[in-house]
Amino acid sequence: AYIEGERIDHWCDRHDANLRERIALFIKICAAVEYAHARLVIHRDLKPANILVDAHREPKLLDFGIAHLLEDAPGANATTVLNAMTRAYASPEQIEGKPLGTATDIYSLGVVLYELLAGSRPFDHLQSEHARSNAIVPGEITPPSRRARDAPIRPVSATQRSVRRIAVDLVETVVEAQRRQAMQ
Repeated sequence: AYIEGERIDHWCDRHDANLRERIALFIKICAAVEYAHARLVIHRDLKPANILVDAHREPKLLDFGIAHLLEDAPGANATTVLNAMTRAYASPEQIEGKPLGTATDIYSLGVVLYELLAGSRPFDHLQSEHARSNAIVPGEITPPSRRARDAPIRPVSATQRSVRRIAVDLVETVVEAQRRQAMQ
């Protein structure tokens, strides 16, 4: 079925969404992912292109094309095969081809949040897919506040500039959560 909407990152920029609005949308996406996880479904490809915001300012989680149903049986966890992932949002276990679980989606949500706050993904500054993949596994993540400050200059609104002056506590929460995910 066709879903009318705009990808979340573009929507936030076009509507000059402030920090509170971005976080509110993100929390709704987290609730949708939690709903899927409660039914033992992992999405495996969470990224802004799979999260649309509709005319009523409601986010919609799309494209469960590579989603996987987790089994209760030991060793039945999904793995990422044939590179069925978007590397920029992939978790360390996806990159390494290890068994996947709900932590896979949580890591990807962290990358989406990072991008919504900083205006770029954690490893965008690296020049090749290989370098980005190698950086994801150990989880050496530059704090979003520094990435936003160092990002290439492009025209942005006052609201976007203020969103990028992120509270230190929020930044550290995002980075620490991703660091913990990378270590698991």
